[in-house]
Amino acid sequence: MRISMPRGDIHYVDFTVTLDEEFSDIDFDEIYFTVKKKWSDPDYLFQKTLSNGGITKIDNGVYRIIIVSDDTEGLPVNKSGEWYDFDIKVVYQDIIKSTGIGQFVITPTVTSRRNEVTQP
Repeated sequence: MRISMPRGDIHYVDFTVTLDEEFSDIDFDEIYFTVKKKWSDPDYLFQKTLSNGGITKIDNGVYRIIIVSDDTEGLPVNKSGEWYDFDIKVVYQDIIKSTGIGQFVITPTVTSRRNEVTQP
């Protein structure tokens, strides 16, 4: 899985949790979306959770990660062929399961805030 977005923008990522090929209607205890420079780093760059509102349930088994501008504002733009690592983990009754891993790419933005003002 690969997520690519301009630095400082707002981005939504929808994902599906299935159990035995069926959509999961379980109310999970927690869901984590964690981004690190490299998977082996002890500290994360940013993290979203179900309990803090950074992840919301939008349908049976379907969830949305909400990445806001503050999450990526200070991160360096990835150079060609570089990325950050992320994973998604769900927690239910003390069972932790990885549901997705992938690459998180920060791209440069073309339209900056100062360009968003209508020019006469």
